[in-house]
Amino acid sequence: MTRSRWIKRAIAAGGFLGVATAIVVAAAGVQLVVQPPVITVSLMLNQPGSGASNLQNIGDATGSVGSIVADSSCSGGVTPTANPGWPFTVPPATGHMVGIGCTASSTYGIRRCKENVLGGGAQILTSYTGLCMTEGSTMFASSSSHDFNDVMVGGESAVAPLTIVNTSGNPQHTIVSIQLGDHDGNFKVHSPCLMDGPGCDAAIVVGTGQMFIVNVSCTPQSVGPKTAQLYVVGNGGTRLFPAILLSCNGTSGSTMPAISVNPPSVTLSSDVNSGMSSSNVTVSNIGMGNLTIGGLTKAGSPDWTYMTSGLCPTFPCTLPPTASFMISTTFAPSAIGMRNATLTIASDDPNTPMFQIQLTGTGLGANIALASTLGMPATLDLGTTPIGIPTMATFDLRNDGNVLLTPVNLTLTQPGAELSVSPNPTTINASSTRTITVGCTPTSSQLFTAQLDITAPNALTGSPISIAVKCTGTSGSLYSTPSSIQLGEIRTGSPRVTKSIALKTAGTSLTISPPPSLSPSVPDLSVTTPSSTMITLATPATFDLNVDATTDHDLATSIEVTASGDSLSIPVTGKVVTAKIDYPPTLMIGSFCVNQPTTGTTARMSATGTATIGLPTQPVMNKMSSSPFQLSYSSPVSYPYSLPPNQSAMAEVTPLRQMSKGMQSDDVVWATDVSGEAAPRTTVTAEFIADGGAIAPQLADFGTVMLREIGDPKVIKIQNCGMEPMSLSGPDISPSGEFSDDSAAALPAMLAPNAIATINVKFRPTKVGTRMATLTVNSSKGPLGVTLLGQGIAAPGKTPDSTSFYACDCTTSRPTDAWPAVLVLLVLRRRRRR
Repeated sequence: MTRSRWIKRAIAAGGFLGVATAIVVAAAGVQLVVQPPVITVSLMLNQPGSGASNLQNIGDATGSVGSIVADSSCSGGVTPTANPGWPFTVPPATGHMVGIGCTASSTYGIRRCKENVLGGGAQILTSYTGLCMTEGSTMFASSSSHDFNDVMVGGESAVAPLTIVNTSGNPQHTIVSIQLGDHDGNFKVHSPCLMDGPGCDAAIVVGTGQMFIVNVSCTPQSVGPKTAQLYVVGNGGTRLFPAILLSCNGTSGSTMPAISVNPPSVTLSSDVNSGMSSSNVTVSNIGMGNLTIGGLTKAGSPDWTYMTSGLCPTFPCTLPPTASFMISTTFAPSAIGMRNATLTIASDDPNTPMFQIQLTGTGLGANIALASTLGMPATLDLGTTPIGIPTMATFDLRNDGNVLLTPVNLTLTQPGAELSVSPNPTTINASSTRTITVGCTPTSSQLFTAQLDITAPNALTGSPISIAVKCTGTSGSLYSTPSSIQLGEIRTGSPRVTKSIALKTAGTSLTISPPPSLSPSVPDLSVTTPSSTMITLATPATFDLNVDATTDHDLATSIEVTASGDSLSIPVTGKVVTAKIDYPPTLMIGSFCVNQPTTGTTARMSATGTATIGLPTQPVMNKMSSSPFQLSYSSPVSYPYSLPPNQSAMAEVTPLRQMSKGMQSDDVVWATDVSGEAAPRTTVTAEFIADGGAIAPQLADFGTVMLREIGDPKVIKIQNCGMEPMSLSGPDISPSGEFSDDSAAALPAMLAPNAIATINVKFRPTKVGTRMATLTVNSSKGPLGVTLLGQGIAAPGKTPDSTSFYACDCTTSRPTDAWPAVLVLLVLRRRRRR
């Protein structure tokens, strides 16, 4: 029987997705398998669903399953299931139903998850993969199958381009998601995806009648026929039906070793300071000769740790054919946000001597802060109001984290019940604010005081917040609406701000004398003459409080009013601030090999003045759907957002993989409420080369770091894009001192074609201000350089230098001179490399 006929017959008999159904022979001990190993669930929009497979014990001993857990390959909304649930046992020659549950999705696309079946000791007994596909009508066309024919196990991958056409009549562009129904790592999706893997992480945009090409490969992990299905779903519910059947035949013959890493990347998230999550990576020798693992090095965030077990507890070690060892990765974040690292495996695989495992971690947490100007110490004065007449004032709380703050408890400690606060308890969404209302209804003529304590048990910082609250009851008739003025932030240079105040009486008519005045007087504040000197029940007298903002200062004062013997004090709070932002006008992400995975870097915009900056919408790429870059948001995680002074908005910019050499560029367009800076732009560029050395990022921005503390390290990646080995020496950092090489291992003297080397750089500032240095690696293809940038800031309570975030106090006194200096360095370095 020919191989192709064998595959077709196996498909017809088994209905499998990932591997062919095989004749099962009883094995000694517990031997669990899931058939089929890939569960595909088709869903309608906003509808949940589920699917199941049969967990079979083909061994001769009873298997005990402690749990089924999702590994790091999972996207949201895919959960493991079992019927009945775990723990359970599976006697020999029996089965148990396992599966996936798919939550409802409000968007079309594909979600993927690999589920690990664990024994009582948390060892992985077997695994299966679930695909949740939210889809609609059929609007894609392609060939129904592709056969790679014979591919040598341990040899080079067989790569083929697949053409897919959007046949939709809808004129809207479609963003396409792609996933493989492959459980064993025999097939991968390549360009236009950012990384090689079982699915596409890049946003593929294709218009009506247009086509796109997806490069897929077969790298058989063992001898014999291999199959998988390629699924395509668009954002309008469009789908490719039937899926493309991929097939190849793994053959032996080579005596060379070959490394296989599954999964090739790990993505985890956990709570900051209290959480920990782990995932296992299996490293196997799928070649026919012994594989020597020379070493394993980690670069990047110290929040990642790892351990090895099995045949390679230490290095170097040797893996015979079909043998493997386990890397257990653990993520314990120390801060909110992205905390990434890489693991590099060095081996004698002639095709992949350096294999990089990307470790992507997100620290989860929330911070609570007072977002309103209430002075120091924080005080909320509701002013004066007659007995029985209610008044109120508001202030805002802010969550600067990436998870929900809940519960937020507000406790008023007071002698009576005159003061109230709402909503209580409350919640604050990630990167959001919550308005709190405090009310007062006096029961007698006196000053009422209370302490408002705000606590958020899951806040990492900021809790508790204490605010002194007070209001005054009067037996007189004079009062105002509002009873207090909260001006908040008023920016220098803004048009005059006017607050109207109505003077009222709760009884007899009153005569105002003298006119309202400020006590004490404050620059930029003034009050107007009342509309009338007479106040009656039917007709209040009105006047205005005007603010002409010129320079930064506090606006705290009171408006004093006297009418027919009654006196009134109207508290005023606020401050004049200056709105100022800093951002790089140009950001060189780095250089990359053509048709190879890429890495991103952080584009940063900072609030460097005294004003809170409003960000109405998230940043976008100027070329939108046709951009050669992909944008993701690390901080804040949602918009609109109020960016506090001395904080930064950050977006990760990643170049899409390119098939030909040349320079790619686009603009990151920020959105702000700063006059004259409503849509500032950062031009991002990336160079793709077919020969020579590539290095990324070419600008390593460490952000702000406290003096004499160590910031999060940055990983510099070097790749040989040529066909011959490339010599390396260095790195050299000039000036040295604040920036230093913190790599676990030295750069290799020779870098094989397509191989990758990494440098770990740390930043420990000793001076306040922006610090800059140059990292240079000399290679046989020319020098490779990176500009290192970071800002040293003083400890709390100390006043740092008033410099721009992107200034450089070591070279210039003008803040705007720093970025041109950086750009000149990058341009010169690129010219030397050529």
